[in-house]
Amino acid sequence: MNKLLSLLAVVTFTSSFGFSQLVAVKPCEGESINQLVDRKGWTDAKVSKKMPSENVVLVHSENADLNDLCFTSEVRIFGNQLAFETNQLLVKLKNEDVEFVALHNLHAHDIIPNMFIYTSDVRTSADLVGEKELFLTHPSVERVTYNQVFTIDATVNDPLYPRQWAIENTGSSLQYNGTPDADMSVDSAWLVATGDPTIKIAVLDSGVDTLHEDLSGRFLPGFDGFADSTGDTQGYPTPAFDSDGHGTACAGIIGAKGDNGIGLAGVSYGSKIIPIRIFYYLDYGPGIGVQATTNTDALVSGAAYAWRMADADIMSVSAGLSQLFITALQIDTAALNAEIGEAHTDARNGKGVAMFFSSGNDDVDDVLWPANLPVTIAVGATSMCDERKNPSDCSGENWGGSFGAGLDVSAPGVKISTTDMTGSNGYSSGNYTYTFNGTSAACPNAAGVAALLLAVNVNLHAEDVRDIINTTADRVPGYTYDSTSVHGTWNTEMGHGRVNAHAAVLMAQTYTPSGIDDLVEMNVKVYPNPTNGTLHFASDQSIVKAEIIDLFGRKLSEIDGHKIQSINTDQLQSGEYLIRLSTEIGTRTFRFAKVG
Repeated sequence: MNKLLSLLAVVTFTSSFGFSQLVAVKPCEGESINQLVDRKGWTDAKVSKKMPSENVVLVHSENADLNDLCFTSEVRIFGNQLAFETNQLLVKLKNEDVEFVALHNLHAHDIIPNMFIYTSDVRTSADLVGEKELFLTHPSVERVTYNQVFTIDATVNDPLYPRQWAIENTGSSLQYNGTPDADMSVDSAWLVATGDPTIKIAVLDSGVDTLHEDLSGRFLPGFDGFADSTGDTQGYPTPAFDSDGHGTACAGIIGAKGDNGIGLAGVSYGSKIIPIRIFYYLDYGPGIGVQATTNTDALVSGAAYAWRMADADIMSVSAGLSQLFITALQIDTAALNAEIGEAHTDARNGKGVAMFFSSGNDDVDDVLWPANLPVTIAVGATSMCDERKNPSDCSGENWGGSFGAGLDVSAPGVKISTTDMTGSNGYSSGNYTYTFNGTSAACPNAAGVAALLLAVNVNLHAEDVRDIINTTADRVPGYTYDSTSVHGTWNTEMGHGRVNAHAAVLMAQTYTPSGIDDLVEMNVKVYPNPTNGTLHFASDQSIVKAEIIDLFGRKLSEIDGHKIQSINTDQLQSGEYLIRLSTEIGTRTFRFAKVG
């Protein structure tokens, strides 16, 4: 059964669906959760969970007194996940309408222009449907989204460096006897770049331990998606469960200090991290257990803060939902889709944010949302033996990375050594964990490589980053790359292959940035691929230059002219190469194979 919503660290999953006997109850203004429970005389048998962050208590509706309550919402359960509505709507206006805002007592969103929060006085979530529909009839309204609550499934002298097989795989026992070189070639990339403090990576997760010995000094001001008048963690986790170490582990993969004699080294250890808390953990008891919990506004506000306020260059988000979960629990994705879309087109003065998302841990042909959106970069997981992470691989871990349409690339994602919350909090009793698993780990590995690309070429657009990472990825042996995209050959299980940081950094150094619109409009095809002689091109625009480059970034041949339609490859030995084609509106690079 597909795990529908996960933090993308591995968990078990059971299936069942329906409207449960649970009801989410919001106290009236001026009354606390505890006061409500005492007033109603609800015992522990009636109360399932108190949720202070949401000002909500979950109660068993059977034989519970639900009269004179200000707001109630049925709790939908699917397997060990749940969702329900609050009494708030997120209202996005097309333009400023002061009269409309005042009439409905709308409160301006702290970050997003023309976004407002509407708090309804209806008594039930069913009544809220009518108010949403009424808002949508007004000509000033662009979009209305329920503010729902739902669970989610998220070379140096450093002493732990020998364990970091994702950076340099030697096949040692410390690296679980993997396959040498089944890594991202980060050690070679470090000869070119180790990151840059002007490059900012937003880690949207459970929060990051900003006091960690191997992360301190790496941070920019953070953001708490659940901040209110009583508390603001500014991106720090709430240490209640082991899994609260999730965000710290992701951040360590990207940016743990390198060459400092402590701990380990992040992929882009010279860059800066923006810690953003978009979920927290709660124990819902038997049948559901400890689950990461969020709400619509926290997700949207986290993404908005990353690019609108913190000016992030890259986002790394190790979380997602399957379409089945979205449908079954009636999750409204419109607001986050819109915010992600704007980040892709408008951030970084129009260059856009490269946004990396985990593909999922369900071992199925179904990439999760938002990883499957066309504007995001979906990352699957590989093992230390150069396989798609699957239940029968060499790692001994009984899970598999999700794959299929929309998968961009794969990156190491099993038994990854990284930072953990300081002390006994988090996954381990110390400051580090050696077995961080899931596409939760693969996603920040790829995001860290993207930060290296921007360190050598800050003018790259978000789509340039995708193009370089996909094009230069190692086509791992044992998989048939029989599909072709604008980024070269593709396989349903591996995407374009395993990320190769060294090749990507070399390509980024000489890459000519293109506008996002140009990349979409530049329709170029390269065929046949593989080729045993002449490589042909077809394009809507006139190709004025063709360059053949090896995987180390060295230019082997070049043709300048007008309406170039082919190039001869007879002088090349058998192997893989890049061909860079330039038109009047931009440049595209393709990967091709020479045979014979």
